Amino acid sequence: MSLELRTLATPEELRCLGAAWDDLWERCDLALPTLRSELLLAWLGDFAPQRRFRALTVGDGSRLLAALPLVDLGHGGRWGIGALPNNYYSSSGDLMLDSSSDPSACIDLLVEGLKRLPWSLLLLRQVRAERPPWRSLWASAKASGMAVHRYDVYRVGTIRFPEDAAAYLAERSKRHRQDMRRAQRKIDQAGGRRLRIYDALQPDEVEPLLRAGFEIEDRGWKGRAGTAVLRSPVLWEHYLRQARLLAASQQLCLVFLEHAGQSIAFEYSCLAKGHYFTPKVGYDEEFAQFSPGQLLCHDLYHQMAESTDSPVVDLIGPLTHAERQWNTDEYQLETVMVAVRPVRGRVLSAILRGLRWLRKAERRMN
Repeated sequence: MSLELRTLATPEELRCLGAAWDDLWERCDLALPTLRSELLLAWLGDFAPQRRFRALTVGDGSRLLAALPLVDLGHGGRWGIGALPNNYYSSSGDLMLDSSSDPSACIDLLVEGLKRLPWSLLLLRQVRAERPPWRSLWASAKASGMAVHRYDVYRVGTIRFPEDAAAYLAERSKRHRQDMRRAQRKIDQAGGRRLRIYDALQPDEVEPLLRAGFEIEDRGWKGRAGTAVLRSPVLWEHYLRQARLLAASQQLCLVFLEHAGQSIAFEYSCLAKGHYFTPKVGYDEEFAQFSPGQLLCHDLYHQMAESTDSPVVDLIGPLTHAERQWNTDEYQLETVMVAVRPVRGRVLSAILRGLRWLRKAERRMN
């Protein structure tokens, strides 16, 4: 096997390598479909159109064995900091590694590639740093003289359904089961409910349903705060573009809970490689007495648990009290700083760590 390190310098180079990139995604241990090339390109076009882009790849002929996409943290890269193409709204960057390859050789080549990049420091956010590929990269980076600093950020909930659907629901807390029974009685007495799942949409069918879903979000606290997706043209266009791309690959899933002919809760999700991801949820606060968000979860998870091929549910964001009623496991996400350049990288790392300490001190004082 003859391994070759290559640096992609433009989104167009990534586009040309799209089939090989997606083939690597199929073979790696990651399931999030927004890591695929078309969805990564959509993220770059919507959130980082003027930022410098680099992607390190390791290949054997036309077959990719490892890949790591990065962008400037800020406009123009004036801070000398690179980051994964991830933000609060969407994640399209992670370390992909073919598990059948020689991982140490691939990782060592990636670390050599880091030294060729235009950044002194990498600020890697929303990283599942205990994944074996990342652990290997931290070890190789340290061995080559780079400093690595890791910080816990938040935990993410997951759900693995047992073979017995009734057993899953029975394992929920007594208080939560009582709350769900109470909510079901209320909504059934007021006219009932219906769960609608759209998981076979064509791209040209997406827009009206997606808008209807985000209108539900807009009728909640995010609408009042001005942070709902429909309040931002950039976010709306990004989610619409993303949803159409997911639909083209049969990986989009839109879920609605209806009451009296009206949608009162919504979930924007994607389904790939046996995993179900839930990046956006919302409910109409006018119907809060029915706990519509929780009822949607109740009906959806019950249906999943009864399926012969039930997926692993990944709740993606910070684990909330509402999600803790449903999750069966969880994992840690971290922020990791890698000082690539011996001097400047360490200085930038020290500054960022100091700012982080100040922010924590301010939160304790307030």
